[in-house]
Amino acid sequence: MIRSSATAAATDQQPKNDDPAGKSWFVYLLECAGGSVYTGIAVDVEQRLQLHLAGKGARYTRMHRPLRILAQFEFKDRGSASRAEYLVKQLSAQQKRQLAAQGAGRTATDGRDAPLLAPIRAGSGRTVTELESATPGLDRSCLDL
Repeated sequence: MIRSSATAAATDQQPKNDDPAGKSWFVYLLECAGGSVYTGIAVDVEQRLQLHLAGKGARYTRMHRPLRILAQFEFKDRGSASRAEYLVKQLSAQQKRQLAAQGAGRTATDGRDAPLLAPIRAGSGRTVTELESATPGLDRSCLDL
């Protein structure tokens, strides 16, 4: 049987494992050179930071080198983490720093969530639009922390 190179490449690739069973996902905030704050999601934040530092992460972090992890917030699945990432990316760098300061030292299970992320982590199943309207300060100049 003759296979084209495109068919061979497609069948030889391993399936992408976007949602490893039983693994928590994290929204993470990186302080970058120039004072910006990068937001992303990952299963292993330390490993993801190493990829960013090696120039194999996001294009943004190739141009704005990460300096340190500001915060990370745990979620039960990729969908919840992605919804939280979307909300956090709407914030200014200053608001992201406030969110990081508020969440410092907290875990997903201690019941002391940042207000912005609590509805998502609780698995309310609400849409992003509903979460935006239910989240104080998202459309204002400063978060209601």
